[in-house]
Amino acid sequence: MFAGALVGMVLVIALVTIPAMPASASVDNPSCGWTTAWHGPLPGGDAYYDLRWFASQLNDRCRQYYPLVVARLASVNLPEWHPRDSITFVFTWNLGAVARTSSTTGIVYLDVAYFNAQPHDWGAIFHEMTHVAQNYPGGQPAFVVEGIADYVRFFLGGSLPAGNPPFESYDRARCPANEDYTSGYGCAAALLAYVQDVYHKDAPRAVHALGVRNQGWTYSSELHRLTGKYASTLWAECLHYERWCNNGR
Repeated sequence: MFAGALVGMVLVIALVTIPAMPASASVDNPSCGWTTAWHGPLPGGDAYYDLRWFASQLNDRCRQYYPLVVARLASVNLPEWHPRDSITFVFTWNLGAVARTSSTTGIVYLDVAYFNAQPHDWGAIFHEMTHVAQNYPGGQPAFVVEGIADYVRFFLGGSLPAGNPPFESYDRARCPANEDYTSGYGCAAALLAYVQDVYHKDAPRAVHALGVRNQGWTYSSELHRLTGKYASTLWAECLHYERWCNNGR
């Protein structure tokens, strides 16, 4: 979930575990660190063992996968895009969502209860790291903001074992039957992957470029330029394409 300013959330952040940013920090060597919102360590005891394990893996996963997030979106035709080279994860209680990302700070807020219950949901982390990389101006549509983030998530995989990242391992899109591509998230990601597979390999990068350039609401026209078809027509086709849009229905 992406938020320009996270209105209404007040957190006092104690940077208790974040290492100093290396002089050579870059998108290929990002500075990654986590902290808590309550000036102290993570909860102790057996009930929070899984959360502490998740936190122990978080910085390494960030450094391993963030360069792949950026590579999935990068284009030589987009010199104005400047993805961040540092990410701060903040554990907090009662977030009201699995995670939220602030576009203005590069901070990713993580819900304690959720990640204690789902410590292998790296897909959620990949999604939020994509929001950090996007760094779009405010007001872009869900198709662009959330669709691109889930598109990257699906290509990097969701719940992964330890080891080398399977860069092209699909974590298949899940699109609820009562939603479509305009909802963003999995439905938009499925459509982007369909267009990439069937029509134009750089379609997701082209849509990402619209977000960077504050032109996100023109995405259907951009898809028409690339494919000769508008988003609604492509969606109708994609519903018959089992690999993506119809998967999970």
